[in-house]
Amino acid sequence: MNLKKSLQISIDKKKKKMSSFTQLFQMYKQILHQLNKAQNLQELTRFIVLFDLEELKEIIRNKLNVEIEKGQTSERNIDFFSVQNKIRHTYLCTISFDQILPTTVLSHILSFLDRCSFADLPILSRSFWRTFSLNTILFKKVKKKKKK
Repeated sequence: MNLKKSLQISIDKKKKKMSSFTQLFQMYKQILHQLNKAQNLQELTRFIVLFDLEELKEIIRNKLNVEIEKGQTSERNIDFFSVQNKIRHTYLCTISFDQILPTTVLSHILSFLDRCSFADLPILSRSFWRTFSLNTILFKKVKKKKKK
């Protein structure tokens, strides 16, 4: 009786496992279907949960390497300009403008700001404060504006 019961339990566990695998496989097929149907980036962003941070970084690194190699080896100007545009666009989208512009240009921009504008600068960028505090001429200008 005990043997029969343990066999039945074992069979039930295998059925559950097969049922779970069948459900999992159905979900897998639906995910692939949705992936194939995706028409834009917004629809693809739902699939990012499949990757951890390091995997995503590696994918991006590999793509950047492929693009830069394509730009170096391509003999056609069209390919070179395409790669150049992709790299520049990515650069401008990912790097804050206070990292791109030299400190002197940032100081010049900041010198035209009104005193009340400085309260919002930390929201825009942490390095604005560094630029502001390191440039004594700019600091003096703001103090003069305060007195007026």
